[in-house]
Amino acid sequence: MGIVPFDEAYVAKLGHFIYVVSYLEWCVLGDLPHLQGLPSELDLYRLAGKTTGDIGRTIGSHLAKVGDPDVRLWLAAAARNLTEVADLRNHVLHARPATVDERQTLYRWRPPHDAFPITDGWLSECTAEVETRITEQNRLRVFLPQP
Repeated sequence: MGIVPFDEAYVAKLGHFIYVVSYLEWCVLGDLPHLQGLPSELDLYRLAGKTTGDIGRTIGSHLAKVGDPDVRLWLAAAARNLTEVADLRNHVLHARPATVDERQTLYRWRPPHDAFPITDGWLSECTAEVETRITEQNRLRVFLPQP
């Protein structure tokens, strides 16, 4: 262990949350090259370097250019899911270390909007929410790879 104190179980929960957010992103980005008729703004290489929220907003702003209703439905869910999950992701990634209830944790402090600890319970709830969105995204999936 280095000079920064941390709880291994807590950091594992942080990592799990961050991973499921990245997984949701890839549920969307990974399918884009397999879909026909998308506008050039939704090209994988144009979106790959963007943040979660930027990907969602970009997709949302180009939905009207998508002709296939099933693809548009899937993309609309992607836009909503990524945009809304971006707020949760940002709470974690922009939080600062703090001691809360005699425990090292992250604390989201963004006056005047937010001030709360990123607790184990918060991480569990948010991870479950993102996993629910992954399930929704996969349920609407248009591209189904062949085994």
